[in-house]
Amino acid sequence: MISNNHNIWFSLSEQYLKTSKLIMEQIRTNNNKWFMIEDHPIEWDQYFEATKWSDFNTLVPSIFLMQHGLELLLKGFMKMYGEQIPRNHKNMDQMLGVLRKQHKFNDGLIDLMSKYSGSSPKNKLFTEFNKLNKRLNSSNFHVNIRYPEEQNGNEIDFSPFRYKESSLLSELDRMIQDIDIILIETVELVRNYERVKNQ
Repeated sequence: MISNNHNIWFSLSEQYLKTSKLIMEQIRTNNNKWFMIEDHPIEWDQYFEATKWSDFNTLVPSIFLMQHGLELLLKGFMKMYGEQIPRNHKNMDQMLGVLRKQHKFNDGLIDLMSKYSGSSPKNKLFTEFNKLNKRLNSSNFHVNIRYPEEQNGNEIDFSPFRYKESSLLSELDRMIQDIDIILIETVELVRNYERVKNQ
């Protein structure tokens, strides 16, 4: 049986976005430490415990979870509005464009999602990643971040997401806040849609 329930997409999207946010909050809480200075030899377990939430250990997976959450969110909106949901990793720019053009969609929410997806992200970490990895299709950022190398064996450069120390903290604060806004605005949009539909 084929489901017409768009809420299952939103629910799973929320889980990915919240998990991404939790990891970012841990990086933030631990001040993104990646080195230690002590007046005695440092044991590996001690170093691991102090740096386990550092960007070099956790930010790339957190960004992947965020990207997948945004992809599911877009597909949920496509389903809600009766659009065909792409079953492959369709270009997120195309989905954002369909929602912007075909439906009276919240432009602020689309702009916020575009900040972290599509071919021209406005987040400086994502922009830097795209610049360093020019040979990749920047429209598929959500696919590019999944593997350490391309299909042809070329290594993907993840350095924009690693060893940023305290310079990352303000960017994390914005990303955490933006995830909260995306989740809140999604709930409002879905509730309004369902209220109008049920009238």
